[in-house]
Amino acid sequence: MMDAYVIGALPPYNYLLGGKLVSYLIVSKEVRELFHQKYRDTKYNQLAGIFTTSLYGKSSQYNRLKFKDRLLYSPIGETKGYGTLHLTTETFKAMNDFLKEQGIIVSNKFGDGPSWTMRVIRNAGELLGFNPDNLLMHSFKRKIYFVPYAKNTISFLNQKDTYLDFYNQNVNTLTNYWREHWLRQRKNNNKIIEEVKWFNPNYFEI
Repeated sequence: MMDAYVIGALPPYNYLLGGKLVSYLIVSKEVRELFHQKYRDTKYNQLAGIFTTSLYGKSSQYNRLKFKDRLLYSPIGETKGYGTLHLTTETFKAMNDFLKEQGIIVSNKFGDGPSWTMRVIRNAGELLGFNPDNLLMHSFKRKIYFVPYAKNTISFLNQKDTYLDFYNQNVNTLTNYWREHWLRQRKNNNKIIEEVKWFNPNYFEI
């Protein structure tokens, strides 16, 4: 399993629903094969599915996102409003630097545990006398989505099947589907095309 933490597209590509294209590409067999190649020497080298969350509440990017008749991103619940999105990059860097000054290095390698960012915040918070759970509570509930990579992902995860029967859509197939079902409408919208043409990266900030 894998967590897709950020899925989206920056301007001007978001005007053309580039975020949906990235959402399609994530479920491609090429991504699954890259995962297998990267972790081939570990026990868990088969990608059965991914989890992701909306930014706030219900996501227009994932809702109704289908390949033919198959819904790709299935809503399975919502978060409790727990995470790191309310803490700035500067705050996180200060916490990590503080830990290093104390001789504490929080490892960021595969297999070391859940979110490195959250582990840094927890360790720093505890040393500074804060309750880590309170530090990580932002109260913005987000929808949780699950994307199975195989027809029998659920049975496999429940140990009823010993192999995964993958869907195997490749990048070209998924891109063409996105182009036909999503991009075509945007290309015919003059207002959208004007926004793309007049986009100025000098006025864009993250």
